[in-house]
Amino acid sequence: MDEWFLRINGRGNAWPVPLGQENPFYCRNGEIEYANASFSLMQFEKGIKDREHLETELMIDAGHGSIPNLLRLYNRIPDALFITHPHFDHFLGIDWIAQSYYRFNNKQKYPVYATEYCWDTILETIPHLEEIIAFHPLEPGVKSEIPEADQISVTAFPVFHGVSAKGAAMFLFEVEKEKYSKVLFSGDVLFPLLNEQAYEELQNVDYCIVDSNNRFPYPRSNHWSMTTGNNQGKESLINFMNNLKLEVVLEPHTGLPSGNRYSGYFKYLKDQSDWKEGIPFTVFDFIERIHPKTVLPVHYSGLEDEKYYNKSVLNNLEMQNWLNNSAQQFGLSTNFVIAEIGDFFST
Repeated sequence: MDEWFLRINGRGNAWPVPLGQENPFYCRNGEIEYANASFSLMQFEKGIKDREHLETELMIDAGHGSIPNLLRLYNRIPDALFITHPHFDHFLGIDWIAQSYYRFNNKQKYPVYATEYCWDTILETIPHLEEIIAFHPLEPGVKSEIPEADQISVTAFPVFHGVSAKGAAMFLFEVEKEKYSKVLFSGDVLFPLLNEQAYEELQNVDYCIVDSNNRFPYPRSNHWSMTTGNNQGKESLINFMNNLKLEVVLEPHTGLPSGNRYSGYFKYLKDQSDWKEGIPFTVFDFIERIHPKTVLPVHYSGLEDEKYYNKSVLNNLEMQNWLNNSAQQFGLSTNFVIAEIGDFFST
């Protein structure tokens, strides 16, 4: 019987450890995880997690350190790559992967999945990818089958991660093998753009991988926080929300050169008198809406927590304990796990 697993390839944000500094969450001399957001859904024959029994690998994001880790972990080209948004710490490894596939598979183009605007932005940075990649566009809220992986589907849901993150999305993977399971990758998010149907589809996911730089709000980072924390955190979010314009939020999704092809998805926002109402601006607010079974936080640096809230940067164990204790206080039944590079989770 084949089994699917989630593997952590990398978890660091763009600059979790600035040069000349240290961060207790990351080991400077350990695994390559700096600026390396990357994960894989992997199908193994009989559940035996080695290269010989690896049948399919779907890779989600490919940051700076993704290639060294792929070389170390089985030295195998993933069967397809999914990119949440066009920032270097999520797509820089795409060229190495695609070039390897193209050269050693009779010049076949490598399959990459992303939203159209995300892909157009990547091509502006690395134009030659168009010659070696078979692009599969993901439309907002539309479930897509994956030819490289039988009985697995993916749905992209738009998120706002600042105006530079064109076409940014979170990805819901539904695995319909021997047992049905759902895995959600948030990508980088300041807040998601989800209608009621999307919230229904995201209910009770088995794993939710959330990218969050800080425990407490710092909206200028274009990342959501874990909680609002004290009144200072709530005030920070309120001030940000009061100055937020809908046209700014929609531009990264509807500004395609070919026109606003996907603007229909966002009609629910335009029809609301207060479109900001109900949007989860923190991870805990999001968890309260979708009730995931297990949450795997990544991308943490804590630098803004330290600078603006006078809160110490936590190590792995401290962060996991803080999250689970805080969740209990908020009445959330979700289990938080701080995963490390190379960790596997059964889906």
